[in-house]
Amino acid sequence: MPNGHDDGSYRYSFPVGFPIVTYPILAMLVGSKYGMVFIVIAFLLAVVFTWEAFSRNEYETIRAKDPSMNVETWRMNWMLFFALPGYAVGAYGLIAKL
Repeated sequence: MPNGHDDGSYRYSFPVGFPIVTYPILAMLVGSKYGMVFIVIAFLLAVVFTWEAFSRNEYETIRAKDPSMNVETWRMNWMLFFALPGYAVGAYGLIAKL
């Protein structure tokens, strides 16, 4: 048991399905008539995910259930897979509206 999880215990899994579905839809909708609304939504999602990445309480809660989780992995996953695409979609929308 090198990671302590071979016994079938809880292991945290990042909800990667959310950004895979949400951000492409938002990217298509930023060019619509109500594009600014979707740009704001993309930026708000990115801010929420950035907050999640740097929330010590959220990290400690997951760390208590999954001891193999470290803070660098936690932040990298939330920023790279959740927040950065939101910022990119929002920036793309702003550039497209100019």
